[in-house]
Amino acid sequence: MKPLPLSVQAIYLFRTRAWLYLGVTLLMDFLKFSLFLLAIRIFWLWLATHGTSLSVTGSWESMSWISKIESIISFLVRQWDAMTLGAQALAEAAFFFFAFTFEFMNVRGICRIASDQLTDQTVRFREASRDMFAFFPGALVYALVMEIALACALLLPIALGLRGVAAQVPALLAFALFSLTVPAAAAERLGVFAALRRGLALVGMVFGRAFALFVLDLLAFVFVSKTMDAAFYAASARSGSIDLVVAGVTFCCLLLVKIFVYIYLTLLFYRARDRVASLATAAA
Repeated sequence: MKPLPLSVQAIYLFRTRAWLYLGVTLLMDFLKFSLFLLAIRIFWLWLATHGTSLSVTGSWESMSWISKIESIISFLVRQWDAMTLGAQALAEAAFFFFAFTFEFMNVRGICRIASDQLTDQTVRFREASRDMFAFFPGALVYALVMEIALACALLLPIALGLRGVAAQVPALLAFALFSLTVPAAAAERLGVFAALRRGLALVGMVFGRAFALFVLDLLAFVFVSKTMDAAFYAASARSGSIDLVVAGVTFCCLLLVKIFVYIYLTLLFYRARDRVASLATAAA
């Protein structure tokens, strides 16, 4: 019997444990949002200490949390424009490093759930969450590796004079190259560097699919973002503020796409591992 396409398998795995996938992902997103709000609060206190004004009307305490975020972002945009290119590059590097760290932790949690499903093991929210947070040191290492790889990938289009869509290809290739690292760590309970070697050893078997997956992920992100941007600006023009419904729909769409991609990567790891095992058996 011909096996089901990986996309169908990914949807089936999500449907059977949707609450678990959503719970782990929302837990990580809640942590990221909480840290973001904490950073805003610390930043506001630092500004107040140094006598810097955000040029907002009314006191901070009387403002809604959305107005606070809008004020901080507006202030940061003004400060960003005044920064030197070196300072901007350093700030971008720090931002993406921590963004990658939390995202790798999220990948670990989802890959752990999918791996346990595929091996008929009991899947529990507490175990998946604990495994996700315990992966923090490994996520730091992978974030550093990924940032170095992306820096090289982003310099390549500049050197070759690539523009537009073509300039995104080296970064997508870098994502595809390291796409099986976290699934390997989750499925085989490997250490940080052992999983890195294992993922790089297997990715050649499914590299084309991994690359195509990230291309589709980018296209989905652009489509959802552009569609929701139009609705967002229309709502913002009417109310003068962020429309929570538009923001919520955008968040849910991107959340589901992200979960699907990470489940699919786990299935790709098992597909690559099975291919290697089949080739070894045939050679013997």
